[in-house]
Amino acid sequence: MADEPNVTPANDTDEALTNLSKDEWLSMCAFFDAARYKNPTTEASMRLALGMQADEKFKPEFEESVALFGTLATIGHDFETKVKGQVLGLADDIYSYSILAEKTYGRFEELIDKFDWDGPDGVQDKLDALVKLWGADKVSGRSAKIRTRIKEILDKLVFEASSRAEKAEALYKTILDPDTGLKTRVKSVQKEFRENGKKYKAKFGEESADVIKFRKDVEALQAELKSLRKKESDEVIVLSTSPAYLAIPLFGPLILAGVDIGVGVDLALTRAKIESKQEEAKKIQAKLDTSISFVAHYKTGETMIEKIVADIDVVAPQLEKLGQGWRAIAADIGKIAHMLSEDGSQQIAQEKWDQFIVTLRTASDMWTKVGQRADVFRRFSVPKSIDDPSEIPEPLAA
Repeated sequence: MADEPNVTPANDTDEALTNLSKDEWLSMCAFFDAARYKNPTTEASMRLALGMQADEKFKPEFEESVALFGTLATIGHDFETKVKGQVLGLADDIYSYSILAEKTYGRFEELIDKFDWDGPDGVQDKLDALVKLWGADKVSGRSAKIRTRIKEILDKLVFEASSRAEKAEALYKTILDPDTGLKTRVKSVQKEFRENGKKYKAKFGEESADVIKFRKDVEALQAELKSLRKKESDEVIVLSTSPAYLAIPLFGPLILAGVDIGVGVDLALTRAKIESKQEEAKKIQAKLDTSISFVAHYKTGETMIEKIVADIDVVAPQLEKLGQGWRAIAADIGKIAHMLSEDGSQQIAQEKWDQFIVTLRTASDMWTKVGQRADVFRRFSVPKSIDDPSEIPEPLAA
């Protein structure tokens, strides 16, 4: 006996099924293909995405992002192996069976109709006549065999319906199960990406504070060098000069100055201090270069995280539509299986053949409707096989 899947009424899911477009289907395929092939799932690919050199430190936030992209890649693999092929394959199977069902149910109905309406006597009258003819007190083995054969045919129809209902229900759960469904998993990793993004912002702010401090340090250094150069000029007779410059990004050149020869009591000390400040300037420059690079990497990473979060906002409702569409199909096929196994079986047992014919006709009409539902998915194409991952299209914008 087939249990009817525990699903929402079909009219609640008609709109979800109708609203799922082919473009949305292709958008989902592109998103999950990118999750498998384009997103940075290793340190090497993340460094490449960030423009980070091999000798630069790989920060914990970047490691966390790589792990999350790896999780998303696993979800993408599950979409490929458990959803994409199943959607098209099962849709094609159900659509094809709906066409076959129309003929099968029609012939079965004709068979029953011959027993029930061929001549003045119905099946029960014919079986009663057999009892009299054979002189038995009950229906003979022959008549019981006829009824058993009809029940066997019905059981086959029930199995064909219930097995497809189970597959459709399983596909729905793969997509929308509240604990393990793809939509739940995608939303969960999106939440983790958001937390990861907050860390990027926090780090970026921290580094920005360093940049502000560096600016103040450079300004102070410039002022001190200026005073030292004036002091030196007061102490020396300049025969020739060859100024030395130290370029610091964002702040322009520092004129470190230099004189070939000169005289003065404090000249040696002054020049020593200039050299000391020159070394300090180089250290600030090195640290500032690191900070600027760090900020650039974090801004790139932050943009990357923001994009994946936005992409998930697009794909999650698409998964909802896809899952609800299969929920509707599972519901309808489940109703067919339930009606045949319950009403049909009772009608055969009670030999209510006219009612049984109505049940067969109703089931056949329902298969036609289910076939139309499945045909929507059947017409979704699978993007052509991509040899070069760089050819994977970007997910469609919302």
